[in-house]
Amino acid sequence: MNFDNVDVYDYGHLGLVAGFIKQVGLVDYIDRVIPKTKLCHVSHGQAVAAMLLNSLGFHSQSLYLVPEYFSDKPIDLLIAPGIYSEHLNDDVLGRTLDAVFDYGVSSLYSELAIKTLNTLKITPKAINLDLTSFHVDGTAYNDNTSGDTDKFIRIVQGYSRDHRPELNQIILALITENQAGIPIYLEALIGNAEDKSTFQDIITSQLDLLKAAENSQYLIADSALYTKATIQSLHEKNRYFITRVSSVSNDAKAVSNRPDLAAFMPICDGYEGYYTDSNYADVPQKWLVIRSQAGRERALKTFDKDVAKGKLREEKQLSSLMKTNFSCEHDALSRLEEFKRELKYTEIKDYQINSIAQYSGRGAPKKDAEPVGYKYTITANLEICEAKLEEAKLKLGIFILSTNDINNTPDMHELLSLYKSQQRVERGFRFLKDPSFMTSSFFVEKPSRIEALLFLMTTALMIYAGLEHQIRTTLKENKKTVTNSMKKQTDNPTLKWLFLKFTKIKCLIVDKTTVYIKGIDEEHRHIIRLLGEPYESIYREVKK
Repeated sequence: MNFDNVDVYDYGHLGLVAGFIKQVGLVDYIDRVIPKTKLCHVSHGQAVAAMLLNSLGFHSQSLYLVPEYFSDKPIDLLIAPGIYSEHLNDDVLGRTLDAVFDYGVSSLYSELAIKTLNTLKITPKAINLDLTSFHVDGTAYNDNTSGDTDKFIRIVQGYSRDHRPELNQIILALITENQAGIPIYLEALIGNAEDKSTFQDIITSQLDLLKAAENSQYLIADSALYTKATIQSLHEKNRYFITRVSSVSNDAKAVSNRPDLAAFMPICDGYEGYYTDSNYADVPQKWLVIRSQAGRERALKTFDKDVAKGKLREEKQLSSLMKTNFSCEHDALSRLEEFKRELKYTEIKDYQINSIAQYSGRGAPKKDAEPVGYKYTITANLEICEAKLEEAKLKLGIFILSTNDINNTPDMHELLSLYKSQQRVERGFRFLKDPSFMTSSFFVEKPSRIEALLFLMTTALMIYAGLEHQIRTTLKENKKTVTNSMKKQTDNPTLKWLFLKFTKIKCLIVDKTTVYIKGIDEEHRHIIRLLGEPYESIYREVKK
């Protein structure tokens, strides 16, 4: 048999990605808002699609190896006819990144996110806000000789969530809807941006502009949101929030240190809680005090070590106190009582106040010399207080959630579930830093292209989260299942597992005219049929 007229290409799961890109109209939209003014082989929208397919190939290759990546892919079917791998070169991709930056990274992404939510008919009940960092290789990004740096995000050292404080970095802020975990807003920030001030800035400048935010009921974030200025701003805007109360708040300490143990009621497996009122920052709120069994068990594993460290620290503090001279016995007793109240795990035993005579002159006083005054010192011993230990153990695993929705406060289970949707943002960050997707550091020659690269990465996350949500929703609506990695039936598969299941699919093109899609089994067909057009046309097994 002569195979010279047969071209074999990898197809795999890339048809799913291409199908979603076509479903939401991503290429057409980018080409409409960022058109190329000259004749070209590849439009900006097509270049973005190519980079997204490259990113979601899960191969750990640089975007600047795109021509090599597409050398064994059927570009005609995945992107558009007439495009070849050599057309997807560094210059074409770089110019597209520049065009995305010039248009506005945040604006373009939000517009695409709205299209995606509308296509998938998602109306979020809540949105989530969080930050992460990416460290950047290279040192010349902020060289003032390279042009007008005022319009670029400065790439500097700062608190590193990747534990690489020695490297320059950039911060990515995401607002994500809580149903599918699709980011609806992104912003690139200076590498030393702080969570609390950044949250306040985004809320002040952006929240009212986001359509998805307008339609949602709650803004959800971690304790960095819970500052006086931020929650006052949200309350003034009539925006409901759900957030974890900062443990450094005195009001929170008072509740956490003295919880109403009798008030705890079951919420769901492993959680108990009760509501209490708060007026922190002059914002009327409901605080949900929660005790987590899992959190308690985690804390118990390090409890003895914490107690030992605390005892050592308090012994050093007592040693310093015993070296202090006081002018009167009353002052010494007052300071000792204050010190007792500061002790966390220990208590004072066998203390005494020592009176030490003071004499004028140097050296030993004469036998008949009268003291000119007295100084007072403290002698005491510390012991572990068992009562304090038992009380401390009762508080383990306790945290507080707050909402200013006091008229229609969700029940405890719903409030906890809404807060847990914050995990969708964190899951998105883990996805972006997965080495099989992209690494947590990157190098391109312009800071503007780094911002555009964040747009590309977040759009890839949008596609991944949206496609996974669509498959799961369609399976549930049709009461269908697929086989998971444990060989069991599920209606809640991960997209990464489905991508893996599609790996063996190949594309054969005979005489450059007839296309055969090979390796599709019945479960593949089952998923493709549920997704409908354009997925069926992409995976049609014979086409001419």
